[in-house]
Amino acid sequence: MAESDQTVIGRDASTNEGGDGEIVVTARKRSESAQKVPITLSVVSGTQLQEQNLTSIQSLQQVTAGLTVRTTPKNYINLTLRGLGTGSATDVFEQSVAAFVDGTYAGRAPQFNAALFDFDRVEIIRGAQASLLSKNTSLGALSLTTRKPGEDFGFNIVGSHEFELGSYHLEAGMDIPLADNLKVRIAGKYGDQHGWVRNPNDNSEVPRTKTYGGRITLVYEPADSLDVTLSYSRFRANTIGLPLEYFADPTGQIRSLAVLAGDTQFELNSDRRASVSSIYGPDYDRTTGDRAIATINYDLGGHTLTSVTSYSHYKENRYFDADHIVGNYVDGFYFTGNRQWQQEIRLTSPVDEGALDYVIGASYFHEVWRYRENVISQCVGCSPAQLAAFPTQGAYITTDRQTTRDLAAFAQANLRLTDTLGLSAGIRYTNGRRAATLTRLTTIPGSVTAVLAPPFPETTLHRKENNVDGSIGINFTPQSNLLFYASISRGTKAGGFINSPTNPSTPIGAAATEYGNETATTYEVGGKWTLPRGGRLNIALFNTDVSNFQQTVFISPRFIVTSRDLRARGVEVQASYQVAGPLRFDGSVTYADTIRTKTGGLHAQGAPKWSGNASFNIEQPVSDATTLTGNIGLEFRSSIFLTDEEQTLGYTPFTTVPKGQSYAYLNGRIGIRNEQGWEIALIGKNLTNKYVFDYSTPAPSVGRGSYVNPNIPRTIALQLMFKY
Repeated sequence: MAESDQTVIGRDASTNEGGDGEIVVTARKRSESAQKVPITLSVVSGTQLQEQNLTSIQSLQQVTAGLTVRTTPKNYINLTLRGLGTGSATDVFEQSVAAFVDGTYAGRAPQFNAALFDFDRVEIIRGAQASLLSKNTSLGALSLTTRKPGEDFGFNIVGSHEFELGSYHLEAGMDIPLADNLKVRIAGKYGDQHGWVRNPNDNSEVPRTKTYGGRITLVYEPADSLDVTLSYSRFRANTIGLPLEYFADPTGQIRSLAVLAGDTQFELNSDRRASVSSIYGPDYDRTTGDRAIATINYDLGGHTLTSVTSYSHYKENRYFDADHIVGNYVDGFYFTGNRQWQQEIRLTSPVDEGALDYVIGASYFHEVWRYRENVISQCVGCSPAQLAAFPTQGAYITTDRQTTRDLAAFAQANLRLTDTLGLSAGIRYTNGRRAATLTRLTTIPGSVTAVLAPPFPETTLHRKENNVDGSIGINFTPQSNLLFYASISRGTKAGGFINSPTNPSTPIGAAATEYGNETATTYEVGGKWTLPRGGRLNIALFNTDVSNFQQTVFISPRFIVTSRDLRARGVEVQASYQVAGPLRFDGSVTYADTIRTKTGGLHAQGAPKWSGNASFNIEQPVSDATTLTGNIGLEFRSSIFLTDEEQTLGYTPFTTVPKGQSYAYLNGRIGIRNEQGWEIALIGKNLTNKYVFDYSTPAPSVGRGSYVNPNIPRTIALQLMFKY
């Protein structure tokens, strides 16, 4: 079962005087009012995505309490909800908080690099997802629904230019009715995000990310009982440079290697400045992806039979200057990619035609995932003095090909016992098969290939698992504007094989290469109160227990996969209220205490205790045709551990990774909207220019230090919008 803190701050979600401000969601495969669904979810409207200039997955945390988004040194997106989510140091991990695009699975971290554009809404669903999403997730989901063609010809365009960094974005879409029963929508996006960490060697600002996206959607209704939706989308994201700064170098080894390479500008000042160079050029990440979806709905006279067929693939090529200083001590070239096929068939009963409604179905999932790493720890072009100071040498190539096949059957039902009391239950059975074929070749012998990454012959490993997940809940509606609910849900993320193991060709090595499935059980009690003039007050208390949490941590001299038990418990509150006239308050806050249960209560990484947002919003007519719009608000988060608590600076004399600081960003927007379809606005984020660490990790390649990933500084953008 899903869960809820339904948050919308945008014109689609605003409440006009006398309106009900209803927000419609499809988390249970039906169109329902978010206030009447006994689950916990947040909703970000398509209008809000545009008005707040939310152009990426990372930006969703600005408006979603409990969601933390961090970018790793591999340029991977790391999501946590309620303090729980998968780390991305291991490429093969699927995300515990996965994404679904129009009901199709997108669980690989590189797929999160795609730009957000032309979406009708994003539903952030909390807790274990058992039955209704197209694939199990253990800790939550982002359900993204694309915008569909309108009945009439129309178009929209949004452009913005950011003054502090020089970034700009352009998005456009067009509805084209070809016939009474045939409609098409074409949409596209281009973005150029400029960097905020300066490299004095070439005076560049990194990272610089250019994103491209396009989508075409066709809706065909040959009969009243039949509709077909076809869509194809493609994205490309090119990033040059990484926003990493060295934070700690306790032995001075890193500084010595930089100086030996001729660098006199190495520093540990955390001032958005890093001296880096390589004969291979700057770090880069080039990701492309495609997704094709065919959705068919057939009305059987009350019941609806739905088929969802999808194919997707992505390719990512990445260069990582692992020493991240002047000189070529350690360099890595990486490739990941997948091809994924998915088929779901489901039958949905009518609603409100009796005491029982239900969804039953089955799904097939097949993926081929590939990985290749070429690591060169060879001190290329080094002097004798550098070679003496850097004895860890060698080079190797690792390849991995993993195939996954899942067969699943699922059902979800709602039973109305009385006019005010209802029960709900769901179940999903998954039969999973995974195989991995791995090999490693030594290209240059050395201490690295003798100890850390020895060669091994082509080895194939197999894994089978059968999982039964489900949910059960009760809901009580004593009056039309008040809902109480309680639920228990269990979700599973499948196990698999590490993509860069030590040596899987031996029995001990094979056992170390395999990791088990991750299971989460969420208990929740909540209430939703719909207030006059579209106001809302929602409260949810939750407890999630996770077994065999899949996590990668650094234990010298390498990163390893660990299986841990975690517990997160806390409370979420969401409120929206029309204070007076045109002034509305929106706010949400999450408190989550997340600990590792078998360590005496050590806290988990990436898990703030407090997070949330609060804003005042205004829409004030200034003439018959013109409206003043604006909001001012805070986005806040308490401090977080960026690595394991026992590896955090100050825990022992040997730890080097700092905590991520608490922050409260001041954000605002002011605009003028005209009834002829145009709007102009200024958008400011982090207006007080707070400096915090978004991510940090040990830097083991050239010494016992650490580097940090600083946040984006203050930005002020001019936005122009027009729709017809």
